[in-house]
Amino acid sequence: MLLLESQWQSDRRPKETKISSQVYGLYPGQYERSPDWALGMFALRQLLLHAPRAAIYILAGLGVAVLALLLWRAGSFRRRWTILGGAVLVCGLLAVLSVRVSARLFCARFHPGISFHREGDRLFAQPTGLKLWPISDWTFAQRMYLGLNPIDVWLPPIQTEILPQSETRFFERLSGMPMTFSRDAQGRATGLTVHYDGKAIRYDRISDQPPKAPEPPKPCVAIKLDTKLLDAVVGQYELAPKDPFPKGGKVTIWREGDQLVGQAQGENTIQGAFDIYPASETNFFIKLDGAQLTFIKNDQGQVTSVIHHSSQAGVLDSMAKRLRN
Repeated sequence: MLLLESQWQSDRRPKETKISSQVYGLYPGQYERSPDWALGMFALRQLLLHAPRAAIYILAGLGVAVLALLLWRAGSFRRRWTILGGAVLVCGLLAVLSVRVSARLFCARFHPGISFHREGDRLFAQPTGLKLWPISDWTFAQRMYLGLNPIDVWLPPIQTEILPQSETRFFERLSGMPMTFSRDAQGRATGLTVHYDGKAIRYDRISDQPPKAPEPPKPCVAIKLDTKLLDAVVGQYELAPKDPFPKGGKVTIWREGDQLVGQAQGENTIQGAFDIYPASETNFFIKLDGAQLTFIKNDQGQVTSVIHHSSQAGVLDSMAKRLRN
């Protein structure tokens, strides 16, 4: 998506302009998503999707039963219409209240936000917090029990540059997506409005100090191994049903020249073949998703199983036993 929205589409991009160096110092800080109707609908939908079905059916059944009892005891036709109208009004008010409460609870629980920091006459933005996951894929994240916090899908979970179009209007360098800062009478930034996919998403400024950037993870370094050591891990492995692979699966590893190649079958696995690189005789890694593989050997030096360590925080390790054939 980032490549498709990148700056090679010059006809769809705003024009960058030069602004005073002092203006760049007005906007660094932390901004938090303001509760709104769309966010409330999203949070309420997630709650209903993951709530126990039995609880929803019981509550709905009790509500219908109470309404039927009131209508039965009402007596006159006029009273029944009054009760029905009151029930519709109460349900409508509760629906609106539920959406607004859900939006505020969502913001209080996950604090979706953006931080801005300045480097000279350049402004950079990044989603705040750790364990981030785009809102569009949050259902998948919850199904995987990743324990990740949702972020707005318009901004990737990486640092990205913001370019000025005027003193208050900026745009994201890759996609050209516009955003507008709001300022008070003294010129201090109070909030941010992001225009994405036809929607205006509002953020309130909660601090003028951006959070400390987390330490970047140390990358794995591939080493060269003798082909005999590579052949030692070649084979087929079976994953037992367990999160994040609830239906289990199989992993096949083979060698092509000096390169190990793997392919997995099952839910939540990488689709297609992927390269595997050695970090030691028993520790390997996958560049495609950052996962690490630890091969377990018995007393005779034969590989009996492999442990999959996901690069995603909160994902449990998974073990796959090697099949004899």
